[in-house]
Amino acid sequence: MGRNYRALQIISIFYKFMGGVVLIGGTAFAIITMLSPAYMISAGSMRVSGTSFWSGAIIEISVLITGIGLLAFGQLLDLMMDLEVHARESREMQEDQVKLLRMLVRQASQPK
Repeated sequence: MGRNYRALQIISIFYKFMGGVVLIGGTAFAIITMLSPAYMISAGSMRVSGTSFWSGAIIEISVLITGIGLLAFGQLLDLMMDLEVHARESREMQEDQVKLLRMLVRQASQPK
């Protein structure tokens, strides 16, 4: 790909990096949330409730959706850049083939 689409390459790398950071950091935060006890204060007494596990599970699902979405968008940018490069190469190859066919037709149509 060389120097084509340098800004898009940087943006793609940024999205993939941020996706990794979100996945790793968010998963760590979700695990900490799941493992920490959640306290409920009711009528002056504190008691442990089971809401921290479900909060952590919801955080993890959100982190997975967001992180994988960021990674997928970065990969999509790479895919689109690759498609454009290969389409350009294919078009150039077809133009070369057309030139060759025209040359062959001209040579064949010339009287000998």
